[in-house]
Amino acid sequence: ALVSRPYASPALAPRGAGSEFHDPPPWSREMADPATRVRTMLAVHGSSLARLAWPASLQGDYAPKMVLSWLDARLVAGVLAWAVLLAAAVLLRRRRPLLAASLAWIPAAMVPVSGAVMMTNLTADRYLYTASAGVCLAVAALVAGRAPGRGRRAMLFLALELALVWAVLGASRLRSFRSDGAFFSATAQADPDVARARHNLAVVQSGSGRVLEAERNFREALRLWPGSRSVARAYANFLESQGRAEEARRLRESAAGPDAQRRSTTIAPPIPPPAQAASMP
Repeated sequence: ALVSRPYASPALAPRGAGSEFHDPPPWSREMADPATRVRTMLAVHGSSLARLAWPASLQGDYAPKMVLSWLDARLVAGVLAWAVLLAAAVLLRRRRPLLAASLAWIPAAMVPVSGAVMMTNLTADRYLYTASAGVCLAVAALVAGRAPGRGRRAMLFLALELALVWAVLGASRLRSFRSDGAFFSATAQADPDVARARHNLAVVQSGSGRVLEAERNFREALRLWPGSRSVARAYANFLESQGRAEEARRLRESAAGPDAQRRSTTIAPPIPPPAQAASMP
């Protein structure tokens, strides 16, 4: 119940669904522009390739930044990385067919999540599961392709070292799954602009009596996701629980309006001074 509903377009809502069944993602308006969509998805997949090569920056949720220029460093780096991988697959197809096939598998496995069909979650670590088979096969092909002797032993040792490092990184990630609060907090720390993580963290904090922290995260979630009625209403419920019924009423009215998705980020009421917050019931 803590996790926000998935981002989705209202057009995808089942017939008869209520007005709050879906919240469009924060980037829905920007991604309506085809050029922005292409640029952003190229940068997103560059980041995906980096995580496949070195999965040290995994997180529970993502809010990719829109790429507004063709010269953006993220876009250029992503395109170059994929170009190198594809060129290697082509050049090695005769001399090292297994290695070439494993490299070609990586982009092939990413096609369903390429963004050719509009996705409301632009990226997620689970999108890399199938493509990671290509990485594992490439490592195996490198080891198997070495001549017997020191070369093969060195490659095998390197592969074992990589496996050990990845195992340590995976074990360190387990700390983020101790509780709901730890999970959402880890995501918010990795990227403070992930609106869903901020929202869910605020819900957890409000339930544990951490009022000031909860309000700060509710406000940030609403700033990052001004079109979300579910965030606005959850924040209104929080305000009402703190005895601030008038602020809650104004927030609900704002969220219920037909132009809720186009409202400015000033929709949130101001944070009360510490003395006032301390005196709240």
